[in-house]
Amino acid sequence: MVNQGSPDVEKSAQAVHEGEHGVLAAAHGNPQNAIGQYNDEKKAYETQSYMNQGLRSDSDRNLWTVKDGYNQNAVNENAEDSTRANYPTFRRPDEDQ
Repeated sequence: MVNQGSPDVEKSAQAVHEGEHGVLAAAHGNPQNAIGQYNDEKKAYETQSYMNQGLRSDSDRNLWTVKDGYNQNAVNENAEDSTRANYPTFRRPDEDQ
């Protein structure tokens, strides 16, 4: 299910997400494998959720909602989807096999 948050908040949240990638790359370089990319994506989506939380606007990706708050499963799922863009067979380690 996709929430209908504020488009302006979502643009800002996406910018925060991409900014977190820049911070992570500066700190330890770009990820060199699927698990590294997945972990960086999880951090970026978690950071993205803070924008929604701070502005009390539902995330279009269900990362945070006014009703339910932070959603770790949505963070994991979005990180997995992003990782699959470069590693199509990737499955997150916390996913039931």
